[in-house]
Amino acid sequence: MKHLILLINCLLFIACSLPCSAIETEPDINTILMRSTFKIQGDNNTLGTVFILGQPQTKNRGAKFILVTAAHVLNEISGDFATIFLRKNNRNNYTKYPYRIKIRDGKKNYYKTNNNVDVAVMYVALPKEIDILLASTEILADDAAIEKFEIYPGREVKILGYPFGVESNKWGFPILRSGDISSYPLTPIAVKLRSIRFKLRSNYHLPIWLMT
Repeated sequence: MKHLILLINCLLFIACSLPCSAIETEPDINTILMRSTFKIQGDNNTLGTVFILGQPQTKNRGAKFILVTAAHVLNEISGDFATIFLRKNNRNNYTKYPYRIKIRDGKKNYYKTNNNVDVAVMYVALPKEIDILLASTEILADDAAIEKFEIYPGREVKILGYPFGVESNKWGFPILRSGDISSYPLTPIAVKLRSIRFKLRSNYHLPIWLMT
């Protein structure tokens, strides 16, 4: 859990959204993240939290689903598959929707990690019928955002997750907690941006930007 809190502090979500479907009113950032955060479980009962982000695409191609989690979560899951507990929404009647994803093929991982941070990312295909509001990858914070929004030690931050696997309700929504930033310095977040390319099963290459 400590690693997950560090992950969220490193990938600081600050504003804006990329809805997956039309919505009547624009929700606040906490609601967006509530509806794009899910629990993941391995066949060996390893538990963790995953965030689904959307990467804007040009020419009306919509958004690519990007799964972000702590690297140790996926590394500790045995076997090739994991289950994400997605949700369906029928007129505010939520139901859990367990969904299997392939995270590796034998010794070949489908996710990408970075040796300097406990973060893993991978592209995922998700069913159309799930309930999700996508936050864009463009809201990942950089040094300029830290300065602009006056993020400093002692500042209260909000953290979404599943501490010890606990959910906030029977529909599998995460628990929102708060805490104070207790370390210094906060910058530089990134020495540089690295374009990390990895091969999907379709042999189609796509970039993911990680701040290290």
